[in-house]
Amino acid sequence: MRARSGATARAAAAMAVAAALACAASFTPRSVIENLRVLALVASPLELWPGHSSVTLSARTVLASGLPAAAGDVQEQWSFCPFSVGASVGYACASTLPACDYRFPPGAAPAGFDALAQAQACLAALGASGGLPPTVPPDLSAVARLDLVFRYAVTDGATAREAVQIVPLYRTAPAVPNLPPAIQQVRICGAAVAANDFGPAVDSGCTLSSAADLEVEVILTPDSAQPYADASGAHVEAPVVSFYTTAGRFDYDRASGPDAKVKLEYKEISRGGDAWLYAVARDLRGGETVAGPYRITVAGP
Repeated sequence: MRARSGATARAAAAMAVAAALACAASFTPRSVIENLRVLALVASPLELWPGHSSVTLSARTVLASGLPAAAGDVQEQWSFCPFSVGASVGYACASTLPACDYRFPPGAAPAGFDALAQAQACLAALGASGGLPPTVPPDLSAVARLDLVFRYAVTDGATAREAVQIVPLYRTAPAVPNLPPAIQQVRICGAAVAANDFGPAVDSGCTLSSAADLEVEVILTPDSAQPYADASGAHVEAPVVSFYTTAGRFDYDRASGPDAKVKLEYKEISRGGDAWLYAVARDLRGGETVAGPYRITVAGP
């Protein structure tokens, strides 16, 4: 019985390993665009303070084809909450009052939206309703930093996505306001390409095939790594660049700036035609810059 139990245990372990390997083999990397995706939420400015509290946001959303979503392709809903209950619960709003869980008209993005005024309107509504939730400060002037939550929900009828952008509201202006990373140049197959180039990225010799990998390089401006200070001291940003494709597989789906370089490999190609590439530079403090799409010819199977 013991021997049989041991054999059974070994068989079960082997089956578990095989199942894990099968799952790993079928797992689609996050860099591969195969359905509706939100590549980035872009806020301008990235930080707010009294007298400087209006913000505009936009979404960089792409379809399953890899092309940017246009009006009519998707249904979008933006919302704003000045007081959330924290990251551990997905930045859920601390109140369901309309002034606090504020909804923009369907399809309309925040444009010149006065976030401080809406936060004050939320406080007034909470006071009138009988009290403040534990996570809501009674007076904004006493708060050094308040993380404002903008939420974006989108669907194309087949897939639904949701993304959150945190925009800090400070009591006083930061010494060095945060700016998004700036992309100086994108190079594919060693040649510079223009931003949002829908034509062939470079000459016809730049083809993703089994003969060679295709190099993609994103060069950030030197000042993209900004100095900043927080409660733990002084720091310098360490921007990263994430890469996305509709065909092939990157050797690494992200790389550190200022010279972020990866290789697109001819793996799991099911058909020939075009591949669409994107790069998203992030400063890891809310700043995001999207480059693309760039079109690459893919050799047939």
